[in-house]
Amino acid sequence: MSDEMQNGGARASRGRWLPGCFAGCLISVVLIFGFVALSFYSLGKVFTETISLTDSSQFGLDSEVPVDESPLIKEVWSAGVKDGTKIVRISIKGVISLDESDNLFGPEEDSALFALESIRAATRDESVAAILLEIDSPGGGVTDSDIINDAIRRFKQSREGRYVFVHVGSLCASGGYYIAAAADAIMAHPTSIIGSIGVIMPGMNLRGLADRIGVKEAPIVSGKNKSMGGVLGDRTEEQTAILQSIVDNSYERFVKLVADGRNLDIENVKKLADGRLYTAEQALDAKLIDYTGYSKEALEMLCGNAKIEKPYVVRYSSDSPFSELRNFGRIFGASIIKGLNLSVSPRLEYRCDQ
Repeated sequence: MSDEMQNGGARASRGRWLPGCFAGCLISVVLIFGFVALSFYSLGKVFTETISLTDSSQFGLDSEVPVDESPLIKEVWSAGVKDGTKIVRISIKGVISLDESDNLFGPEEDSALFALESIRAATRDESVAAILLEIDSPGGGVTDSDIINDAIRRFKQSREGRYVFVHVGSLCASGGYYIAAAADAIMAHPTSIIGSIGVIMPGMNLRGLADRIGVKEAPIVSGKNKSMGGVLGDRTEEQTAILQSIVDNSYERFVKLVADGRNLDIENVKKLADGRLYTAEQALDAKLIDYTGYSKEALEMLCGNAKIEKPYVVRYSSDSPFSELRNFGRIFGASIIKGLNLSVSPRLEYRCDQ
């Protein structure tokens, strides 16, 4: 083949490649510019809008309060009549975690973190008479579940007559039930799965694989129990006993909380609390729940129990300017990245391990 033909082929190849490259680069620049512009727009809203509740008066506040005590939320009319008694509908779905890094641009409106903010906002609002808490969760962190449980109890104690009613979705297990136990009453869908009362400290033993490929742990520690064996399972009997005692202590707290919340004998709760799951009918027989029914029945039962004749049901929605970027955070999978973090640090969980 002549040099002229080769050069012509090269020019033709470059001619076909350059437009595609230019188009790709142009699209990338437009996407980057759009994201930067949207980010600056959101940041501008942060600095130009007052960082407070949308309308502090609707939460019984005479003036602005610190940001951490006053999340950016707004009320959305959900059901009932506006001149009725206010009930706040709050939802917890998925794994219970209060880690703010779970979402890059703020918590999802059915997440445990947003639920906690909502419960605290409802507590400050003197006009709120009751909370309808909808739970569909396999559980999650021990401390995370306990903080939400405490927030519910504080709401009930903040004013005489305040009432919390839990309606269970498809699943209310472990940490989900830990939270539900703080309510005045629990209703589950007829097809709900409930229970898994217990504690788990996730772990793995890669000793067999490590021996095959010649990997050994070599930590430098200040005491014999500073390292608990890690993922290679080099754990002494003493260290295993230490970790088991931590699990047992958390389990005892869980059992007592259920016994107190459900007004049950603690020994009876222990018989139920071997980690197993129950159907709605089984949970009703065991007195772990009070009723079975659907959403309409849940609201009716709440109103009957709390003596509310005309309900005004609201739910909270995020009023943060960053909520506009939440979908972008989902695309980049901040939560997935966090989930892939293979930490060897022991972590207690009230979580259903199916």
